[in-house]
Amino acid sequence: MSTILSFDEGSVRDIATLIGDTNPLHHDAAVAKASRFGHLIASGGHCAAMMLGGLAGWLTERDAAVGLDFAFWFRKAVPAGCRARLTWRIVAIQPKDSLKGHLLTLEGVLDDGEGDRFITASSTALAGPPPAVTR
Repeated sequence: MSTILSFDEGSVRDIATLIGDTNPLHHDAAVAKASRFGHLIASGGHCAAMMLGGLAGWLTERDAAVGLDFAFWFRKAVPAGCRARLTWRIVAIQPKDSLKGHLLTLEGVLDDGEGDRFITASSTALAGPPPAVTR
């Protein structure tokens, strides 16, 4: 899957506030401008949440799925005002009969659309048919 994500200044500030990240690099344009980054940057929690949400939406389009583990490697700050490309791909599928599904091994990338990577990620998810609904 591949999609474009927006990290506008308002969402950078708002999401940092919502998750309790008080780092001025996410809130104060003057401090951020004087920093080595030169501008506001998205928090790691913001970026990770966007990557997790994109993966969850993609995996649950056809089947029930739950994430089992995630790892993120922050390579480069995501600047406020950035439109970034999120890509996830399945690299392995293993049947997991005891859980009535399949274990998916996935790799994710958040980049600038030209190959410069902000974040790389890996995940294991359990996917399978939706549970039966009974009333």
